[in-house]
Amino acid sequence: AANAGAIYVVFLDAQANVRSFTKITRAVAGALFGSALSTHPGGESRLSKYPNLLVGAPGETNHQGAVYLLNLNVDGTVRATMKLAPSTWGATGPELAAHANFGASLAARSHSGSLVGYELSVGAPGLDEAGAVLTFDMGKRIVRSHRRLRPPETGVSGFGSFMTYGADL
Repeated sequence: AANAGAIYVVFLDAQANVRSFTKITRAVAGALFGSALSTHPGGESRLSKYPNLLVGAPGETNHQGAVYLLNLNVDGTVRATMKLAPSTWGATGPELAAHANFGASLAARSHSGSLVGYELSVGAPGLDEAGAVLTFDMGKRIVRSHRRLRPPETGVSGFGSFMTYGADL
């Protein structure tokens, strides 16, 4: 499908040559799957119930957007998928209008001092006029809670287009 997007899980040999790869796609036209990527911050094993790879698809559903939480097998193929979007979270999740571009950017970090769960921040630069970052408190394959971060000042547009977590300043 046109502009569906794709990601590649690449395995290198000792000389940094491509040994093998796995292509992961979503057959949704315009989804832009793979526009943003993040890994699970906790370093759990591949057998964990936490996802290994977080993938943004900001063009999905009329650019409302989605995020896919992927559990990968050792060979890079997908073992399990969880979709984070209005179609899956129902009335308890945040409201997203068309063109919110939810999933344009992603950042994840472990909860401070906790071995259970993580925080996932998702950029939605098209939400409202200024954009927003939606932060989810994630457990094992569940959303425990969420909150919406707005720009710290007026006159901002595209808030949430890019982000990362950094060290405490």
